Amino acid sequence: MEEDIRMNSPVLIEAFRVWSGRGVSSWPARSEARLRLHFYQTDAWRREVDLAEMANIASAHFKLLHPEVAEEIVEILAWCYSYDYK
Repeated sequence: MEEDIRMNSPVLIEAFRVWSGRGVSSWPARSEARLRLHFYQTDAWRREVDLAEMANIASAHFKLLHPEVAEEIVEILAWCYSYDYK
């Protein structure tokens, strides 16, 4: 089965722009931390009762900011977020 990979996705382009520093730096300044800050714009870690609730809060907030993002990406980011703030 062939995967449907959309390399011209606006979300993917934005992620690469944020990660690379393009538009905010005069030279490539790759930063996973900057990417994390851009996509982790929630305080779910302060309000959670447990990891599942924290992931749900973070997911809901991310969907409000980026409604065009595929559900699987939201789930992956929530998984990472809940791990990072466990």
